[in-house]
Amino acid sequence: MKILKKLAVIIIAVAMISSFAAVPVFAEQTEAALILEEMEVLKGTGSGVNSAYRASEPTRYQVAWLFLRLLGREAVAKESTQTQNFGDSATAQDSKGNKLNDENKKMLAYLYANQNLGFRGYTDNTFRPFVSVNAQMYYKVMLVALGYVEGTDFTWDNVFDKAVTSGLAATKPSNAGTFTIDKLAEITVSALRAKIKGGTKTLIDKLVEEEAVAADKAQESGIYRKQYTQALGKVYNLADTSGVGPPEATSYMLPQKYTGQVTIKFDMTAAVASPDASVSFIDSDVVPLYRRSDNSHYYSHHSIMVAMAGTFRAIDGLNWATGPAFTQGTTYHVRIEANMVDHTYKAYVSAEGMAEVQIGETLAFRTRSQVPEDPANEIVPVADDIAMVVVAGAQNNQIYMEKLVITDNTP
Repeated sequence: MKILKKLAVIIIAVAMISSFAAVPVFAEQTEAALILEEMEVLKGTGSGVNSAYRASEPTRYQVAWLFLRLLGREAVAKESTQTQNFGDSATAQDSKGNKLNDENKKMLAYLYANQNLGFRGYTDNTFRPFVSVNAQMYYKVMLVALGYVEGTDFTWDNVFDKAVTSGLAATKPSNAGTFTIDKLAEITVSALRAKIKGGTKTLIDKLVEEEAVAADKAQESGIYRKQYTQALGKVYNLADTSGVGPPEATSYMLPQKYTGQVTIKFDMTAAVASPDASVSFIDSDVVPLYRRSDNSHYYSHHSIMVAMAGTFRAIDGLNWATGPAFTQGTTYHVRIEANMVDHTYKAYVSAEGMAEVQIGETLAFRTRSQVPEDPANEIVPVADDIAMVVVAGAQNNQIYMEKLVITDNTP
């Protein structure tokens, strides 16, 4: 198995979005709801995604909107000109006597005309839009969103079993308890991270590629990072990353988590005479924390970091180890030998006409943090994998990284 891993050298750089590497599911249900709100997948009521909304029970017409959003068909449904509809689209009322507005009626007409999508009505030709949804109903909808076909890939009776085998749920769910928006959000986040039937892409990859979800919104939420699988260009620090949260254009998921002993190689070039910018690597357990909305400072989330700042430097626990000088416009080859078990690494720099020089000696993963209560503080020094690469630094400190190659050298 290790031989196969050694052969699977991954070349990473820019300009191609692929599958989202697995990251831990958020523990708190409210966190899932906030993620979906940031992505504009969950929109709430007039007061937004507040606690009252999160505690409410979703209805069939609310879930229908979310379903269409996840299929990238919301805009089409809003513009539907279908005239045929479910028998109760104009007469159904909620407990307060409210009926569906015209936009909701259009959406139902779209579903009526496209029942092959998998969100159908009842045998009496009604949709029952104000009926509450339970866990079984919602897992079925998410399975359909992931490309599974009811009656072929699963049946109503084995929805919960299929949720497990498809990767949508870790353990077999049930209909126990009240099904709230919070629970719906938790399942939706799991669905976004799950792979589409028969493919390698996740649902969030698909939605971003189809522009059904904005890439920047998905990235800010922490559920999506661009991933690069071909050496197609240079990664610049395109955003000001000095203190405002994850950069939209500089954080990229690796195609897998790398554990054990790994060799990391990439080229690094200063585009200006005196940059203060870096290339660094983040643990998979830290990735969900790498978000603007958390009380954290993402610059402190990097276990392994090589910087151009006066000279080459590399993070060493609380301090910086100093390396050789660099020249603007010269391409330098960086080699890192990382031990994810010992939480240490060695960093080397070379260039054309320049012998390889080590930065310091054996370096410790970062232990310093600019925010004492940062939730990543305890994880970063003992990172046991790398899952994301970041090119960080303000635009006027521009550097770029390219030709990233990571090799598993675990004995």
